[in-house]
Amino acid sequence: LLKQKLQYVTSDSYLQTMNDVIESAQIDKFSKIIVYGAGELGKAAVKAAKINSLTVECFVDRKKSLWGTDIEGTLVYSLATALDKYPKVPLLIGSFEFLDQIESTIKDMLAEKNLTNRIFSTKDLCL
Repeated sequence: LLKQKLQYVTSDSYLQTMNDVIESAQIDKFSKIIVYGAGELGKAAVKAAKINSLTVECFVDRKKSLWGTDIEGTLVYSLATALDKYPKVPLLIGSFEFLDQIESTIKDMLAEKNLTNRIFSTKDLCL
């Protein structure tokens, strides 16, 4: 019902965008995700994940002041900590700004930890 409502209500464009990413990238084939970015777009990603029956394991944010805090019921970790706790969970980048830089940071950390987690972002809407 919520997915259908999203098609007709456009007041929350962030929520619509994140829902589109999840659907277009077929993230919903997974059961869990990590959301990179604890800002407004990241929060919208959490809502979109719930609409699509995905469990959000945690937020990742580069702001050290957020690490260990709880944002709307979801804990915030550093990227390294999140990957240690959830080594096979895909990451959804909940940010428009610095998208290439964030993706590069994630890829570098995955290589360092010898992990192959999938990464999804608004770039998936262009495919």
